[in-house]
Amino acid sequence: MRTQRAKALGFFGFIFFFGTVTWAQSYDAFNTERAKRDQALMLTLGSWASANAITVAIGWTTAKNSEVKAFHQMNLMWNTVNLGLAIPGYLKARQANQLMSLSETLNAQQKNGADFSIEYWPGCGLYYRRIFTAEHGT
Repeated sequence: MRTQRAKALGFFGFIFFFGTVTWAQSYDAFNTERAKRDQALMLTLGSWASANAITVAIGWTTAKNSEVKAFHQMNLMWNTVNLGLAIPGYLKARQANQLMSLSETLNAQQKNGADFSIEYWPGCGLYYRRIFTAEHGT
C-alpha cells in the first residue's frame, strides 16, 4: 500500500513539476500575444476614432439641421474620449512586461479592467451630469 502511495505521489509530483514548467513557458507566450493584441486593439480604436472624428467634423460643419449638428457634435465628443483612451492604452501596451508569472498575469488583467472603469465611467457620469444641469438648471 505504501509503495502505491509513493508511486502515486511521485507520478503526480512529476506531472505537477513539468506541468508548471510548461505553463510558465506558455505564460510568456500568452503575455507576448496579449501585448501584441493590445497594441493592435489600441491602434484600431485610435484609427477608428480619428477617421470617425474627421468624418463627423465635416458633417457637423456642413449640416443645416440643428438635430443633425447635435448628433455630429456628440459623436465627435465620443471619438475624442475613444482617442483619449487609445493613446495611453497603446503606449502602455508597448511597455508591457511580457515575462510574468501566473499571479502577475492575473493581476495585470484585473488592473487593466480597473483602469478602464476608472477612466471611462466617471467621465461618462460627469458628461451626463453636465448635460442634465444645462437642461434643468439644477
